[in-house]
Amino acid sequence: MIGILAAALGVGFVSAFFPGLPAEPYLIGAVATTSAHPVPLALATAVGQSAGKLVILLAVRGTLHAPALRQWIEKKRAALAERAARDAARDDPGPLRRLGARLVKLAQLNRTTVAAPLLLVSAIVGIPPLIVMTFTAAAGQMSAPAFLATCLTGRSVRMLIIAFAPSLLVGHL
Repeated sequence: MIGILAAALGVGFVSAFFPGLPAEPYLIGAVATTSAHPVPLALATAVGQSAGKLVILLAVRGTLHAPALRQWIEKKRAALAERAARDAARDDPGPLRRLGARLVKLAQLNRTTVAAPLLLVSAIVGIPPLIVMTFTAAAGQMSAPAFLATCLTGRSVRMLIIAFAPSLLVGHL
């Protein structure tokens, strides 16, 4: 049981840095193939992901100075800047991107009172991507404890839903 929980924590932590490597399939597989209860597995995964996002937040703010992490952050920043430049170069970004740009301007995401609810939605639903919200929170005024509490709450809800989804579906088939 401890090994499965440690693995869930580790998978969650690693997936915080690599959005293409989601922890959700691991969680579903662990719930389906082990005798471990879904709640501790879901919470361990949520803690791992939240801890990883906190590391990213602190690194972006310059609090952590690990060279490999700083290099990863700069690479992500360059990719985001390249995407923004590419989108800006387009003649017609499309109605959804225009709407998103307006909402970002209106929302003043650097304020914690606005960023925290959006971060919570992002942590639960995944839209906007949590990695983007982590960079946004790092640039804003949200404290690290507020970020961690919001992210952990949202990720816990998400992982609990995902952990119990297979048993809910099997019961209805």
